[in-house]
Amino acid sequence: MPSNYYCHSASGFFLYLAFDKIDLSSFLFWTSMIGSWLTIIAVSAMAVMSMFLRAWRWRILLRPVKDINYSTVFTYTMIGFMSNNILPAHAGDFLKPYLLGLKENVSGFATLATVLVERVLDGVGLIIIFCWCCHLHRCRNHCNWVVWQLARFSFC
Repeated sequence: MPSNYYCHSASGFFLYLAFDKIDLSSFLFWTSMIGSWLTIIAVSAMAVMSMFLRAWRWRILLRPVKDINYSTVFTYTMIGFMSNNILPAHAGDFLKPYLLGLKENVSGFATLATVLVERVLDGVGLIIIFCWCCHLHRCRNHCNWVVWQLARFSFC
C-alpha cells in the first residue's frame, strides 16, 4: 500500500509540473478549435490498440524461448515504451528484454533477439506502407530509390 502512495504522489507531482504553466482559458480555446473530439478519441484509441497489438506480437515472438503470459509481456512492453521516452537512444529496447529475462529466468540474448526481429518487422512494415502509398499516388519513379534509402537507414 505505501508503494502505491509514493507512485501516485510522484505522478501527481509530475503532472502538476507538466501543466503548471498552461493557461486554462487558452487551452480550452485551442481545443475547441479542433472541430471534432472524435478525432482525438479515435487517435487515442488507435495508440492504445497499437500498444496491445505490439505486446501480443512480442508474446508470439517469445513463444519459442518461453511461453509467457500476456499480462507480463504487456507490462514489460509498457516499461520499454516508458524507458524510450525517458532514456536516450531507445534504451528501452534493451531494458525491456533485460528485465523480462530477469523476471522469467530466460536468456537475455534470446529476448533481445526477439526485439531485433520486432525492429526488422517494423521496418518492413513501413516500407510496405510506403510502397502502397506510392502506388496510390502514382509516384513509382522515385519509389525504388526511396525504398532503398528507407531499407538502408531502417536496418543500419
